[in-house]
Amino acid sequence: MKGRRHLKWMLALGTAIFGVLAVHAQSSRAAMPMVDARDTKAARQRLEENVAQLLRALGDLGSAIPEDDRVRLNVGAGVPDDEAIGTIQEVLDRYALLMVHIDDEAWFKISPASPDPNSRRLVQSQWKTYLVKVNNEGRITSPLEVRSPQALPMEARGPSLEQSSVCDANQPHDWSQWLLLRLFTQPPMQTTLSGRELEYFILQLCSLDTGIRAAEIVFYLGGGQVSQGHYADTHMLFYIEKAPAP
Repeated sequence: MKGRRHLKWMLALGTAIFGVLAVHAQSSRAAMPMVDARDTKAARQRLEENVAQLLRALGDLGSAIPEDDRVRLNVGAGVPDDEAIGTIQEVLDRYALLMVHIDDEAWFKISPASPDPNSRRLVQSQWKTYLVKVNNEGRITSPLEVRSPQALPMEARGPSLEQSSVCDANQPHDWSQWLLLRLFTQPPMQTTLSGRELEYFILQLCSLDTGIRAAEIVFYLGGGQVSQGHYADTHMLFYIEKAPAP
């Protein structure tokens, strides 16, 4: 009888361990792009084109990726395509604020890139540059737009580089709208989804206040295509430091 109970306990333990490993494997796979194994060469080429755009734009914004990570992004031709795709994601994901998934019916899911609010530290009146990772399972080619109820309205055009480092924290606003928010749209970047299965966009935030603040961030298909399911939101906390004295 004791031996039978021991066997049942071992089977239950084995099932629990298998379940944990399966969940971990699923979450790891979820971070990978939806790429047909027969098309990894083309997928790698498209992702490397996106990397070249990002590096140029981030350099222009004064937010260049550190040299050691730029070296890692330059994956050699001898590296298998699936390994190269994984390495590029591993590097870029560290600079991402949000992960956006769009399925084949253009329905959105959004999640923070990190659950730790310490990774979302802002300085009052200074633009902070992040990446947004988009897993475009549906190969959608519509405009991608972002908004937040906590953000003051901004001009629809892309920001100029001369205005990219600071924002005016003294502009009129109330406690409920403490944020400026924009996708960087100047060449070589754009806000229209390219149809790549995986690509990264540049998102900039600037806080008008200090302290711990919350924001709802919404991504959606623009161009008059907003309907139920074709957008999603997430709520995030930010830690905001006081602007340094001039």
